[in-house]
Amino acid sequence: DETAETVIKLAPDFKDASQRPKIPFLTVAADLGNVTVIARGQSQISGDFIIEDAEGAEKEWYRRLVFLVSQNTVQSEAKLKTVERNGEIKHVVDVSYLACDHHKYMTMGVSMVNVADRPYDILVLGLGGGGLCTYIRNCFPTVRITAVDIDPAIYEVATKYFDLEEDEQLKVVIEDGLDYLKNSANKGTKYSAVLFDLDSKDTSKGLSCPPAVFLEPEVLSAAAECLTDTGLFVLNFVCRVEDIRQTTKSKLEKLYKDISSVKLDQDVNEIFFCWKSKSDNTIEKAAENINAIVKNRKIQEDDLIDLEEISSLIRTK
Repeated sequence: DETAETVIKLAPDFKDASQRPKIPFLTVAADLGNVTVIARGQSQISGDFIIEDAEGAEKEWYRRLVFLVSQNTVQSEAKLKTVERNGEIKHVVDVSYLACDHHKYMTMGVSMVNVADRPYDILVLGLGGGGLCTYIRNCFPTVRITAVDIDPAIYEVATKYFDLEEDEQLKVVIEDGLDYLKNSANKGTKYSAVLFDLDSKDTSKGLSCPPAVFLEPEVLSAAAECLTDTGLFVLNFVCRVEDIRQTTKSKLEKLYKDISSVKLDQDVNEIFFCWKSKSDNTIEKAAENINAIVKNRKIQEDDLIDLEEISSLIRTK
């Protein structure tokens, strides 16, 4: 923003200002190499944002969605790979890569309800760049994903810059997640898994994910009502206040028979796995299962989940 005015002044004059092309320009971030801003936009919900391609330490390139109200926070990130199309070298999104560690464990959660021989439905509240939904679709051939996001601007970003594609396995609904969840519960719609992957715009009380309203008893109850009898609720929870965590866990314990969680070392994310009924699934088994799936489907050669680390991340209190 500080250099945008100067860059525009250096551009050639156009008699018709509407014909002036958008000019990406290069900046340098402290923790990155070159950073090219490729697009700017505005969301009525989240404010101004930029899309940038950033060079990492190992010379890989990443595409990032950054909200300008908090430029230290990357809302979505995807790894780029180089391909040749029509004789031209281009950067495209590498859909085999999950940038966010917490998405790895949410994908692992879906593996616990995966059914290989028939379709099953899951609900994801929160879309972002669509990386999580795209990865889940690639892992599980019979899954049918409904992704809900309130922000049409972010949906446009996901499709235009992060290669999100809808198909028979993945449908996106632009609607307030609260309304969609409550309406689904009222209609008796059932899902094998419900995932909350929502960030809060108000972090003043120490809660970053999800927004506090999504932890209200009636909302959590609606999520539980949308699950099948053997369904799984997966919550991406980011909070630095232990009292809020304990209160949230108590609410979940009133709704679910079996609860476990993984607290990530590098981040403040904690992923809760909540079962409607007692389950024989364990996090360790699920980690082994998802690792086998990503290799068998040739999504990636390495393990998605570190099996040596997983036991130390499981929280029991």
